[in-house]
Amino acid sequence: TSGGGGALLVRLDNSGNVLWAKRYQLPNIPSGNASNEFGSSVIETSDGGFLVGGGVDYFWDGAAATTVDTTSALAFKTDASGTLIWNKVWTLTNPAMPDEHYFNDVAESSDGYFFVGESADETQAYDADGDLPRNALVIKTNKGAGATTYIRRWGAGGTSSQGINSALTLATGANAGRILLGGYDDIHAFLITIDGAGGVPTMG
Repeated sequence: TSGGGGALLVRLDNSGNVLWAKRYQLPNIPSGNASNEFGSSVIETSDGGFLVGGGVDYFWDGAAATTVDTTSALAFKTDASGTLIWNKVWTLTNPAMPDEHYFNDVAESSDGYFFVGESADETQAYDADGDLPRNALVIKTNKGAGATTYIRRWGAGGTSSQGINSALTLATGANAGRILLGGYDDIHAFLITIDGAGGVPTMG
């Protein structure tokens, strides 16, 4: 993220020289809280472009009278030169229980892109720090315009939290083509795979 808002994407050559640097910023509401975009993970995609996942604080849709007073999940796709192809924001929020939703990692499958992270469980209560328990979050989109294929959130309920920290496309072996997810279940770690292709997620 940059000091004036906006997610930063910088491409370097093998010697560490800057080839280009771009900032990606959503519209700011004319008065009130300005948005603050950030990227948490980036991969080079099979078409030579780049895919970024992260979040945006105080997202404004360009029309509403107020911003969304929370962190919303943000993703964007660029070409090889960093030119924006598409961007998406998923608010996933209950206005009465605002909190944080964001991506920690991204991956590519044969027919889409995966964004994984954490999403506030708005059916629970705030803790002493003003935070809600977390649910694990997986969103899959298509490759063309980033249209949502599916959204999945899951958790154990109560005060426990779950989240996904990493996603890796498996290239060899019996699970080739599946996405390996690594995350946490309260104080425990987990690894699980999910189908890379198709419109219905199957885990195993």
